Amino acid sequence: MNTKTLLSVLLISASVLSLSSCKTPKYFHYTSEARDFSVEVPYAWRVFYEGQGSNYVNTTFLGPFDADFFRGAPSFSVRWHAAGAPFAHGFAMEQGYASADEYAERTLNELYHENSLMEQNLHHIKVSGKEALHFVVSAPMSVPVDTRYGASRDEEGNTAVLRQHAYVVVPAEGGFYVLIYPGTRTGFSRYEDRFNKLVNSFRILKDGPTGAKL
Repeated sequence: MNTKTLLSVLLISASVLSLSSCKTPKYFHYTSEARDFSVEVPYAWRVFYEGQGSNYVNTTFLGPFDADFFRGAPSFSVRWHAAGAPFAHGFAMEQGYASADEYAERTLNELYHENSLMEQNLHHIKVSGKEALHFVVSAPMSVPVDTRYGASRDEEGNTAVLRQHAYVVVPAEGGFYVLIYPGTRTGFSRYEDRFNKLVNSFRILKDGPTGAKL
């Protein structure tokens, strides 16, 4: 091998090593603003934070554009509910939940009820060392006819989003966390592995946003 050929081989090898070392990671490690939980979330997803004191905190991770999802993008949320504490939802105040069990029961009865289908029945899984509740539910939601993303139309011209939502409710001292993947029937499987990664990596660091460090 002559000097010129050897130099070319070395340059190609260096380029391959450089590209492999700069490979974009699939996930990044996120610690909440209150440092009460940490989790692995998809790399480059945007983070939005909504806090209502120590009663209710919502952290949402928003993914890339995907027309199969309502509002045009997949998302995951981690929510903290203090036990029994009321919280604002839109322009209304909602009654608080006494426990993780009550949250699961009321969510199924109040948000989905009619025409719903349990994709996964309510069961227990281990999350951050806790006995968490897990369920997946599908149900149609009527939307305006001009809804652009995640919607479908039946033969009569009615427009609806066929929701497929996954929940994991994790009890904690003084309240509970809810991990949510609000998908659609057409898009759910596309990001299911990423949601599973979020669930399996979720760690409680404090008993709520203002609680004691564990």
